[in-house]
Amino acid sequence: MCGYLKWDTKQTFMALAPRQTGHYKKMALTAKKMIKAIEESKGYISGAASLCGVARSTFYNNLEKYPAAKEALENVKQSRHEYVESKLMKQIDKDNLTAIIFYLKTQCGWAETSRTEITGADGGNIRIVQIGGINANEDI
Repeated sequence: MCGYLKWDTKQTFMALAPRQTGHYKKMALTAKKMIKAIEESKGYISGAASLCGVARSTFYNNLEKYPAAKEALENVKQSRHEYVESKLMKQIDKDNLTAIIFYLKTQCGWAETSRTEITGADGGNIRIVQIGGINANEDI
């Protein structure tokens, strides 16, 4: 059973989340609750919103309302990125070729390219046949 949302008489946002019995209880969406949910979900908004009993869009809207929660989200995301980067560097230290190539492609602008060279007979020039106004007897 999904929860639904309403405003109380003090114009405070309230989320109504179902209990096991099917009855609803009020849960005020505060910066503190949002920060805790952000930390528990490792910065994934869908998980944090679910922990708070609200829709993702509602969670995003309230991030603008609570700058501390928005800052916590950025901090948790940064920590997550640093953790993953440290794991990647450990794999690079172990000479993991896939990790090395991934790093080069994503961090150094490295790209795999293929090049095809076309030559005439025995590696010589290609002879051009006249098409339209092009001189037919030139080698390129």
